[in-house]
Amino acid sequence: MPEKTEKKLPINIDELAFVLHRGPRLEMECFLNLDTGAIVNVPTNRQFLKQVLDVDVDLIREDALMQMLLPKEGRFLHIPDQFSLHLFELQSGFAEEIKRSYPKIYNRLWQLIQHEGIYDDFRQIIKEVQGLNDRFIRFRDALYEKFALEWLEENKIEYSLINNSAHNST
Repeated sequence: MPEKTEKKLPINIDELAFVLHRGPRLEMECFLNLDTGAIVNVPTNRQFLKQVLDVDVDLIREDALMQMLLPKEGRFLHIPDQFSLHLFELQSGFAEEIKRSYPKIYNRLWQLIQHEGIYDDFRQIIKEVQGLNDRFIRFRDALYEKFALEWLEENKIEYSLINNSAHNST
């Protein structure tokens, strides 16, 4: 665990929440620059990397590849992918939120959750009802933001939240 940061880092909480829950489809590793607060995304798709790098990436270990692709200046903290870790809480929490207003959808969602249904099936059920997907996105974004703030606290990172529209991500 890193030592407590010396200054408050400007953090784009939306971006941090997204990369903390990026899921396996996005083939990238993410790092927080502990000097600037910027989030650095490093592609991990070896086929793509073969095309853009002048190196046989199949011969390079994952950790060495990350060191090669990260900027040389700065201290970096790996941002894990917590999608699977929080998936049940996301799905069950949203199902509970709509239990009264959409009991039939709630029952279908719970049946899917209990049978380890995939996230895409869960989302498809939600999209069947007009406006429910927007409600889910608001719920998801608020929950992921909460988890991002917890992650910053767990890693003893002092932060100030920045205006997302004024921030250019790295």
